[in-house]
Amino acid sequence: MNQIYHVQKQSAQIRLDQWLKDIFPDLGLRGIRRLILTGQILLNGQIAKPGHKLEVGFEITYKPKLQENLPEPNIIKETDDYIFFQKPANIHTVALAGGQELALENAINNFTKSKNPPILLQRLDFETSGIICAAKNEAAAEKFRQWESHGLIIKKYLAILTGKLATAQIAKQDLDLTHKLVRPKLGQAHPTRQTYFEPLAFFLANSPWPNWFKAEKNYPPLDLTLVGCTLKIGHRHQIRAHAKSLNHPLWLDKKYGEIISPKEDEPSQSFYLHQAAIFLPDAFCLLWPDWLKKTEESKFIADWLNIKFKTMDLANGSC
Repeated sequence: MNQIYHVQKQSAQIRLDQWLKDIFPDLGLRGIRRLILTGQILLNGQIAKPGHKLEVGFEITYKPKLQENLPEPNIIKETDDYIFFQKPANIHTVALAGGQELALENAINNFTKSKNPPILLQRLDFETSGIICAAKNEAAAEKFRQWESHGLIIKKYLAILTGKLATAQIAKQDLDLTHKLVRPKLGQAHPTRQTYFEPLAFFLANSPWPNWFKAEKNYPPLDLTLVGCTLKIGHRHQIRAHAKSLNHPLWLDKKYGEIISPKEDEPSQSFYLHQAAIFLPDAFCLLWPDWLKKTEESKFIADWLNIKFKTMDLANGSC
C-alpha cells in the first residue's frame, strides 16, 4: 500500500534523503538512497535525486515494490536446532536495505510464513554458492555463535585459483575491513581469522579439462588450481582477499584479480567459490557444487570434503 506525506514548513530546504531518515530509521542512508533511486520514493509523482531540496507542500510517496513468485528455498538438511539451505550463485544471502534484488532471506521468509523465521547465521557473497546455516530459535543461534567464537565450527570451500599453487599454504594476514575492497594488513597476522589453502587438482593451459569439470570451453586459458579452503572464523571476502595475497586470486574474480584470458574466452560463470561443507559439534552438512560432476575420477574431492579436518591449528600454523 502506498504511503503519502506532505512537506511542512519546518522541513523546507532539507535534502530528500535526510528527511526520509525519520520515516525509515532502520534503513540507513544507503538503504534510503536505494529506495529513491529504484523509484520506490516519488517526489510530486516523479523520481528525484537523493539530494533534492524540499519545499513546503511537496508530496512524497512511498511506493514499495513487492517481490513476487519467489522460488522455494532448497533445504539440504534439517536437525532439531538448525536448517541448512542451499544458496545458488548470483543471488544475495540477505535482502539489501531498500533493494528489490532476489535474496535467499526473502525466499525463506516467504516460504515459512512464520512470525519467527529461521535466523541466518552466515552470509555468502553474491557470486558465491553453497551452504547457509540457519537456527530455528535464538537459543540455537547463540549456541552457534559461541561455538564459532571458540573455533569449533569448520567451513570448507572449493575454489579455482589462477596459477599453480604448488603446496598447501595458510594465509594469516589480518584484514582491513574499512573499505569495500578488503585489504590484507602487511605484516599483521590475525590469531583466528585465517584461511588454509590445499591444492586438489591442476588445470593446465591449453590442456583438456578433466571430465568431471563442467566447462564451457574446451581448454583452460591459463594454468589454474582447484583448491580446498578451510577456515574456522571468516569475514567478508576473506577467501578472495587471502587468495590475492598469495598471488593466486580466484579465477574470473574481477574485484580481487585480473581477467587474464581474452574476453571472448571467458565463461558466463563468475568466479568459482562454493561452500561445500560445514561441521558443527553436533551436526554437519555437505553440498556438491553445480560446476563439478560426481564421478569415480572426482572421488578424491568427495574424500576431502568428508574429512572434518585433520587436527587443524590455524593459530599455530599447523595442520
